[in-house]
Amino acid sequence: MNKDNIQNNTNFKSPLRGDSGGLIVIADDITGAAEIGGVCLRYGLSVSFDINLLPEKKTDVRVIVTDSRSIDEESAYHTHRKLAEEIEKEHSTDFIFKKCDSVLRGYVLTELSALSEVFRKTSILLQPANPSTGRCIRNGIYYIYNEIIEKTGFSTDPDFPANTSLIQNLLQHRSTLKHHFTNIYTGKIKKIENTGVFAPDCDSVQQLQTSAALYEKSLLTCGSAAFFEQILIHSGFSEVNVQAQNPILKENFLMVAGSTHPESKKFRQKMVQSGCPAIALPPQLLQKHFHESDVESFVSELTKTYQKSRKLIIFINDSKVNTEVDVHQLKHRFSEIVKKLLENISVNEIFIEGGATAYDIFKTMDLTRFSPLNELAPGVLRLTSEQLQNVYFTLKPGSYLWPGGLFMQSD
Repeated sequence: MNKDNIQNNTNFKSPLRGDSGGLIVIADDITGAAEIGGVCLRYGLSVSFDINLLPEKKTDVRVIVTDSRSIDEESAYHTHRKLAEEIEKEHSTDFIFKKCDSVLRGYVLTELSALSEVFRKTSILLQPANPSTGRCIRNGIYYIYNEIIEKTGFSTDPDFPANTSLIQNLLQHRSTLKHHFTNIYTGKIKKIENTGVFAPDCDSVQQLQTSAALYEKSLLTCGSAAFFEQILIHSGFSEVNVQAQNPILKENFLMVAGSTHPESKKFRQKMVQSGCPAIALPPQLLQKHFHESDVESFVSELTKTYQKSRKLIIFINDSKVNTEVDVHQLKHRFSEIVKKLLENISVNEIFIEGGATAYDIFKTMDLTRFSPLNELAPGVLRLTSEQLQNVYFTLKPGSYLWPGGLFMQSD
């Protein structure tokens, strides 16, 4: 661990210090892992990623990327139990952090149950909030800015709709099979003494800092990337002056837009207006049954368009997809098309919107090991794969914005 970033204070004892070294983060999707990677770079910590495995590369922070929000609860439990057992065998970590979705989508209690069983930790500190983006908890109720979450767009999430705003109910309604936590504490929490899950109120950066001050090694810790950052700060780490230059692109890039978020659509329209082609999957590839020749024809169209423009956006579709098509099958079909396209073209910069989309593309291409290079904006991370030379991937959650000035369009 980069001990030079720890404040020189003889009376200060960092809960992350230790001779064995190493911080391990388990993320429930790849864009969440990217957020963690960006925080690490900001604080001068070396970081490595691996998909569903503990990275062999002994960096300051090792991030295990899962896609547990896209699988069933039973599989999510066994995925996390297996990872915990792999970590336990190594006996080389000071700190394990479970990165969860900031609005608690996924099987949070189930995954924490698997980890707590293996690590024998019965008290959980959970802080998903990120006040800087308006994601706050007040009196045990989740708000997006000043609106309860069940009244926002998160109520129509296709996989984990927010049908309640009570933290306790959000957690329990989404983990019904495998979790063993009977006590979930919310509200103002000043000390953790009992067993159970403790999710303190948090509607400001100061309260995020207060939550971080609750951390001690006997606890299993889970939450947002913003919470992870505050734990680093509380443990004596400080930001370093990173002089990374963001690429300004006029051409030689491919964008894969897997998100249906309204901001994603707006951005795509602006890119088209400035001269960047954007092509959706054709109707015949949105059906349950399709011909392989349709895939080949579409890839050929994409190849010709890219070779002419040297830039391209591809996306699934803006219209409602045939409900007979399994969403996971459609996602994999999209990934196969991306893989075939990349076999036909030479491109250095690939931008991917949406964690589930990025994860499936990497699995389809058999890419598992990654090294983050620089954070273009909070939550937007540029990285390289150890298995693919001279190609750079930039990942972004669907609801986030691309950094201004990143794309320099043709006149």
